[in-house]
Amino acid sequence: MKDLYSKLLFLSILFISLSYFSKYSLKKEYNMFRGEDVIVKQQVKFKNPGRAVVDVLWDFSKQNAVNEKYKLSYIQADSDCLIIGC
Repeated sequence: MKDLYSKLLFLSILFISLSYFSKYSLKKEYNMFRGEDVIVKQQVKFKNPGRAVVDVLWDFSKQNAVNEKYKLSYIQADSDCLIIGC
């Protein structure tokens, strides 16, 4: 019984510590767009998704691409706090 109690205590401490650190692992300065980042996207033609209700499966797999390599570049302005997407 004591062995089971110690294992449960260990697992609960491990879970609490992992959940605490996971809340603070993503930081804005490390995960936002930076100057000189380039993102390549696909631009598609607009398609009306239909009605907005619960449990509806929307299939956009057969969308026609308007622009296969739509590039979005980010530049950093003179101040460190402003990043512009072009």
